[in-house]
Amino acid sequence: MAGLWYRARRIIFHRILHADDTPHRIAVGLAAGIFFGLLPTVGLQLALALAATAALRGNKFACLPGVWITNPVTFAPIYYGSYLIGAALLGTGSAGEGRTAIRQLEDLVTQTGIGRHLFEMEFWRALAAGIGRLGAALWVGCLIVATVCGVFTYFAGRLGVTAYRERRRKTLEARHRRRAERRRFARRAPAESAPPA
Repeated sequence: MAGLWYRARRIIFHRILHADDTPHRIAVGLAAGIFFGLLPTVGLQLALALAATAALRGNKFACLPGVWITNPVTFAPIYYGSYLIGAALLGTGSAGEGRTAIRQLEDLVTQTGIGRHLFEMEFWRALAAGIGRLGAALWVGCLIVATVCGVFTYFAGRLGVTAYRERRRKTLEARHRRRAERRRFARRAPAESAPPA
C-alpha cells in the first residue's frame, strides 16, 4: 500500500512540475486546491476548487492534491484547530463543544463511509447538521487558515516550480555539453590513430 501511495504521489508531482504551463498558473492551481480543501465544504471542495482555478486561469490539474488535504484521516484535527481559532476570535463556543461536534462528524464519515453514502441525502443532511453545529466559529477559523495556507502555497509553489525548472534546465544543458564533447572526442580519436600516408 505504501508503494502505491508513493508511486501515485510521484506521478502527481511529476505531472505538476512538468506541466506545460507557467509557474504562476501552476501556483494558482495549488493555492486554490489548498484554499478550498481547507474550507468545510465537504463534497463540494473539488468542484469549487476547479471553478476557482478556471476563473483565475490556473492549472486545473495542480489543484487536485490540495483538495485532498482534508480526508477522513486529517479533517478532524484540521477542522478542530480551525474551530478553536474561530471561537477565540469570535469569543463564542468552547473547546469541549467543538471537540464533541468534530468527533461526531468524524464518526459519521469514518463509520458510515463517505463513498458508500455519497448519493444518499440523509448522509449529506447529517454532515451539514454537524458542520452547522460548529457554526460561524468553524467558518471564520477555516477562512483564516485557508487564506494563510493558500497564500503561502501560492508563493512556495511558484518559487518551487521555478527553482525546479531552473535546476532541470542546468542539468539538461550540462548533459548536452557532455554529449557534444564525447561526440567531438569520438570524431577526433579515429583521425589521430590513423597511420600516416
